Amino acid sequence: MLCFQVHRKLVSPDSIPLDPRWSPLLAPYLENGLIHATKYSSGEICRHVAFFIHHIGPHLGPGPLLKDGYQPQYPSSMTRDLPLFELSVSWKYPKQQGKAIVRFVNGIIPPNRERTQIWKAVSHTLEACEATIHPSTCSQGGPSSTFIGFELKESVMSGKLYWPLPSCLDVPGVINIVDQVFSASSAVFSAAWHQIREQIRTHPDTLIPCMISIDATAIPDPRIIIYVRRDFQNERYFGSWEHHLRFNDCVAYLENFRSICCGLWNALATNPPEWAQSRPDAGSKISMFAKELGIRPILINTITRIYEWYHLSVGFVEIRTDSE
Repeated sequence: MLCFQVHRKLVSPDSIPLDPRWSPLLAPYLENGLIHATKYSSGEICRHVAFFIHHIGPHLGPGPLLKDGYQPQYPSSMTRDLPLFELSVSWKYPKQQGKAIVRFVNGIIPPNRERTQIWKAVSHTLEACEATIHPSTCSQGGPSSTFIGFELKESVMSGKLYWPLPSCLDVPGVINIVDQVFSASSAVFSAAWHQIREQIRTHPDTLIPCMISIDATAIPDPRIIIYVRRDFQNERYFGSWEHHLRFNDCVAYLENFRSICCGLWNALATNPPEWAQSRPDAGSKISMFAKELGIRPILINTITRIYEWYHLSVGFVEIRTDSE
């Protein structure tokens, strides 16, 4: 009965209803992704789709306008083409045995006052600074926003909060915003943030902090990730940015591991020779570091991930350093 009730509310993305709503327009994409993952039972698919229709879609704001197809009434922080919904898949857990977990638009920190300080601090800081950051004459960015993603396991759903940092501020201005966030939250994050802060501060021309995310992967503690964009200038080879991955030689790893990472990166970043004439400007313009701060009883973890957006490929390297 649940499946029947859910499917009655779905509409084809190719047909335009008179009064479009986000729930019935987007749910077919989620349903299709879950079906093709071949991991979910029909009951699990129905429950995930029903949750989206009843608890996510209604909060996505006004439906699209009927003008030359669908036209969103406001821009999305997620992608350049303005959709409010983005499907992705993940194979990161060994227990998945090669089967993908579906994600859409990603749990929440447990209800403990101290552990929710960082969550509340981000929202409070951005809200308090909003009038100064984005006056009515700001031409580079709109109001600060938050978006939420969900990871769908068979019978469990977990969430993740993302706060894009103001793109209209220079690097010192963004650092000041993040300083305020950590000053208003628990002191246990101070050492790890200071390490990341100094790396960004000393490379303001190439490292640009652009987003904060919080999830509960490290339950019962929150996990915080600072996303830092690195703009490519003249060189994109592995050695040109490796010192950022190594925290300026604070992190050590084996040479054979470095060799594997270097080979993977260069394979992703090097265009085929035949593109020299036909697509000379193709290739990555930016990469992104994900600096992870996680609480442990004694240690503060700082994890560095590096991503490269290269056509449809994403390069990924993870190095972990634990420091007292």
